[in-house]
Amino acid sequence: MRSTALPRREARLRHDAKHNFTIRAEMDQVQADVAAGVEMISAADNALRLYYDGHFGYTIQIHSVGLKGSVAF
Repeated sequence: MRSTALPRREARLRHDAKHNFTIRAEMDQVQADVAAGVEMISAADNALRLYYDGHFGYTIQIHSVGLKGSVAF
């Protein structure tokens, strides 16, 4: 049987007795990053780039896609 309990991370910042806060977060034990892209550069130094980034875990999926262009002048 697989445990669904996630490891916890905790950070505390304390200025004085009245001013403090705590941040708590649960994280997947195993995570993977995937990245792929294509970049085309012309003879006139113009460029076009298309890319994908993905972050995967047991409880999360984050996807990002981008298109970036540049023109020499």
